[in-house]
Amino acid sequence: MAFSETLNILRAEETGSLLIEPLSEGSVAMRVSNVIATNEERYRVPKIVTDPTAGWVDENEDIPESEVAGDNVTTRPAKVAGLVFLPNELVEDSDPNAAALAGRRLVQGIISKVDEAFFAQAPGEEDPDYEDERPGGLESIDDADLSVIDADPTNLDSYIDALAEAESQGTTPDSWAMHPTTARALAKIKAGTGSNALLLGQGAENGVGRRVLGVPVITSPHIVPGHVWGLPKERSLVVVRKDFELATSQHYAFRKDQTAVRVIARIGFLFPSTRSLVKIAQGA
Repeated sequence: MAFSETLNILRAEETGSLLIEPLSEGSVAMRVSNVIATNEERYRVPKIVTDPTAGWVDENEDIPESEVAGDNVTTRPAKVAGLVFLPNELVEDSDPNAAALAGRRLVQGIISKVDEAFFAQAPGEEDPDYEDERPGGLESIDDADLSVIDADPTNLDSYIDALAEAESQGTTPDSWAMHPTTARALAKIKAGTGSNALLLGQGAENGVGRRVLGVPVITSPHIVPGHVWGLPKERSLVVVRKDFELATSQHYAFRKDQTAVRVIARIGFLFPSTRSLVKIAQGA
């Protein structure tokens, strides 16, 4: 990366492999959702409240009429950013470029913040970690608006019930998202009393490639332990503004002979059909 005498900015179209791809591949929120790129300050999708009806009719007879009750859900992608300083000697002497590596590390910090927000409640002002701009995530949705399975998430019966509930809503989960401790407990379930054989299989099929009822298991330390989310991608959206940027400057910390590296992204969440999202949690 060459440095000029002014602020050096690489925008989204120039930073795909450096920033955007690591973000989409590393973020659990993005892996379990449909990722939407937009240039708009606000992004809106329709929310269908009631479905239209149809009927069997004779030829030349009137077709039954129905009206669809709908609404819109909107998100304003919020700014998440990081800033780091590097000694100019390190930047000039390093290969590969230290600023590019610092940018990648900042993306890891952004991934952590995005996943934390996606699986959390929107913070209130009484929250010691209150961040006004942070978007509300899955735990912000009232249980009454979700499909909730009140059961032990380490019992496979819970997933049978969750899958059936999702199917009753006309969808199926593309993933089970859970805390690593929940995944560990599931992985240890034995095939039967006195058996050492693991119910979910051996090797990769019960490791990094594990599945429950054919649905991939994805873990994140930001998920509430004991909570499992069955998420259809089409009903869980991560909205990313296209003006994702990496910028470097040797002037901000000129007195210290340092280069500043800044990464900025703007990201929001939308759940247009919350009833299609299944939450397994005992005592919910």
